[in-house]
Amino acid sequence: MLLRRVLSDAGTGTPERTIPNPATGITNLQDLFGTILNVLLYVGVGVCLIFLIMGGITYATSGGDPKAADKAKGSITSAIIGLLVIVGFRVIIGIILKLLGVGNIGPITG
Repeated sequence: MLLRRVLSDAGTGTPERTIPNPATGITNLQDLFGTILNVLLYVGVGVCLIFLIMGGITYATSGGDPKAADKAKGSITSAIIGLLVIVGFRVIIGIILKLLGVGNIGPITG
């Protein structure tokens, strides 16, 4: 959809539409730091969920093979530990912000 709009405006010399800037709300270093932390949080949770799903599929298709089942259990355990670490990191950052009285850093609130 966006590509069609851009290509339709390509030959006119003056584009009719502009692509919005996703970083418009970032006005200072505090907002930038908060946005980067949030992006890392979401990416980390996404990766953990992918590994959790892959481990579940591997476990379900192990067919009674103990080595494959152990490998899948290890993958699931690692994904859960990673998810707990990421959520714990977010909680710790929130507590530190609250103790320092900062209130928030961009989208991350204390």
